[in-house]
Formats: sequence, C-alpha cells, structure tokens
Amino acid sequence: MRNSLKLLFLSLFLLMISCQKEQTLQKYYVDSQREESFMHMDISTNMIFDNLGEISAEKREKLKSFKKINVLTLPIDGGNQKFYQEEKEKVLSILERSEYKKLLGLKYSGAKLLLYYTGEPEAIKEVVLMTYAKEKGFTLVRLIGKDLNANLIAEILTLAKEEDLKLNLEIFEDFAEELE
Repeated sequence: MRNSLKLLFLSLFLLMISCQKEQTLQKYYVDSQREESFMHMDISTNMIFDNLGEISAEKREKLKSFKKINVLTLPIDGGNQKFYQEEKEKVLSILERSEYKKLLGLKYSGAKLLLYYTGEPEAIKEVVLMTYAKEKGFTLVRLIGKDLNANLIAEILTLAKEEDLKLNLEIFEDFAEELE
C-alpha cells in the first residue's frame, strides 16, 4: 500500500511538471517580446476605436467584449532564416493543439494565412491570426475578449464598415513603418 501511494504521488508530480513545460501562446508571446529579432505591440480597445464617446451606450457595451489585441512579428532580415523556421514551427505546433479550432486557411502569392479561435462559437475567448511567407517572416495577431461570439464580431465589423465606429489605423501604420 505504501509503495502504491509513493508511486501515485510520483506519477502526479511528473504529470504536473510535464504539463508546465507545454508552452502556451501567451507564454510564447511574452517570451518572444524579450528577443531582439521580434517586434511586438499590445493595443487596448480604447486605442483602436477613435470615437467611443460618440457611439451609443449599447454599442460601447458590446465593444467591452474586446479586451486587447497583441501583435507579434518576426521579420526575415536575411540571416535569420533558420531562426524564423524554428519559431514558425513552434507557433504552428501550439496552434495544432485541440483548444485551437481552425476557422480558415488561405494561401495567396506565396503567403499563408491561418485563423483560429479558442472557446466555443457562442463564447469565444481568443481569435488568433497567423500569416507567414518565406521572404517576409511571420505575424501573429491575438484578439482577446470576453463573451465574444461570431455574431458580435460580425456586428462590430459592420459598425466599422458603416463608419459608426472609427478605427484608429495610425497605430498599425506606425508599426508597419518600423518593419520596413
């Protein structure tokens, strides 16, 4: 009985250690921010939308479902092709886990775009967009939210399209200029 108990505790300990070694997308993002080769940007919803004070309380309440956007980019600079390939494979292996549900995969002009989400369709926690191309590098975009769903995301995109909601695209333009 005593040996069985020791074996049980040892097994539980090893299981806990092995689970902690599995890298999450959040941990990858944080760890990569420390790397000089990466560029990153964290954007709150207050920075994304220019006219929050001008829209109705109902629309503002819906936007509270969006918490923030994380952007991580690894551009290729000529000498980091091997590093790029290793890092891209790390991200892809994280996205292959069962918690990430693939919505879309596209290839266009030598680039690939992948779209995933976590949670359930009626309660999305995170939307992840990854793009990569051999000559350019990769970009990982995470939209983190609370109680998001496909209808709400579509509604907010419609608001932006109809210009009820003005997007502050200058944030992304500045980031793109740094890439060049």
